[in-house]
Amino acid sequence: MPCRAVAKPSIEISRAKLDVDYAQMYPEVRAGDYVLISVTDTGGGMSAEVKQRAFEPFFTTNVGTGTGLSMVYGFAKQSDGCIQLYSEMGQGTSVRIFLPAVQKATGLRGFDSDQSSCGPGLLSSLKEEETSMFLNILIPTDGSALARSAVEKAVAFARDANATVTFVTVIEPFHVFSVESDQLSNTREEYRRLADAQASQFLTDAEIQARDQGVVSHTVKVENDEVHSAIIETALNHGCDLIAMASHGRGGVGTLLLGSVTVKVLSHSRIPVLVYR
Repeated sequence: MPCRAVAKPSIEISRAKLDVDYAQMYPEVRAGDYVLISVTDTGGGMSAEVKQRAFEPFFTTNVGTGTGLSMVYGFAKQSDGCIQLYSEMGQGTSVRIFLPAVQKATGLRGFDSDQSSCGPGLLSSLKEEETSMFLNILIPTDGSALARSAVEKAVAFARDANATVTFVTVIEPFHVFSVESDQLSNTREEYRRLADAQASQFLTDAEIQARDQGVVSHTVKVENDEVHSAIIETALNHGCDLIAMASHGRGGVGTLLLGSVTVKVLSHSRIPVLVYR
């Protein structure tokens, strides 16, 4: 069998400032401050034909996979950012995503309904004097290791900002796969009982962390098939001015850059989003 190159990926997140000269070279780029996410591997690289089609929906060179780069491309464009692809055969591939950096208090709070065209804000860092702009922070948790870590960091952030926090756990509805009809009601009821108990435990653990840090907290359990929608709706309903969440949840890090729920929250939220890795 032929030996295939093994890709060794690396991810780097940094700040980048694109000047007017750079923007003139690339018409799709706006000058300004960005968060730069670079994903690089040392694999076999892409041919010229593959590079040309890399961002096409459903294009793939591996059966059963695909849509990843097209989704990232769409997300970058929705965010008023841009994406660049570099690849050489036998050398590897580098994907660079530029997302507008939200740095100042001006315009972050008080989004109106007529501003729905505004792209999401990915907060990369905040100066000490800027933390006080947030009064109520929504922190989603699904009990995963990354979510627990994000809760710890977000609670510390809320403490320093003298803000309250609202923890939310989204329970996905019971889905029928292969269950006998006479067992369906019992199975659904058992699922609800276990899911509710598990969600309560996640929220209790988060509450304890907040209490230990002297942070006032509230908890919410929501049942919704679309987790990202439930997170955004909860933030709006409870008057939250910041969503602080993990880069991935129980789905793990199988998707490129950020987990699917986090990407969807970033894509649809009118409230600034602070992502913890």
